[in-house]
Amino acid sequence: MCRVLGQSGVGKSRLTLESLGPLDDQFGASARISDLVLFASLSESDPVAIKNALQVLVGSRTRAIVVVDECDLELHNDLESIVGRSTSRISLVTIDNHYTEEEKSYAGRIFLGTAPESVVEGILMSRLSALSDEDRRRLIRFSEGRSSALRCLAQ
Repeated sequence: MCRVLGQSGVGKSRLTLESLGPLDDQFGASARISDLVLFASLSESDPVAIKNALQVLVGSRTRAIVVVDECDLELHNDLESIVGRSTSRISLVTIDNHYTEEEKSYAGRIFLGTAPESVVEGILMSRLSALSDEDRRRLIRFSEGRSSALRCLAQ
């Protein structure tokens, strides 16, 4: 069980899904980790439906990796108790941008901070190389190290 935490826009969901997605050399493989992934976002799903689906998966001894985005701590704890049964073959990953400093230190927590200025500048240079130095500095300051802000600006 894993919980990915960080401010909004730092790339938690993208990092999680990219890390569980298929690799270019996996397309011919018989077993792929990406085939096990089930994704739900609380902005589009009902927490009760997610709990019920997870209980069915655990009860059927299905092997799956369940990722729940925008998952608050209370729901995470509920899902963790379902997945924690001895018969479970489910791996659980929850993602949230609401957390306490204390929660960051719990076991199984991954905290994503904002990107350093050098990374932000590299992204801008690769996407918007014609920017003036002044505009580049302004965008670096505006993004505050959040990749989602850079993606919007670089389109």
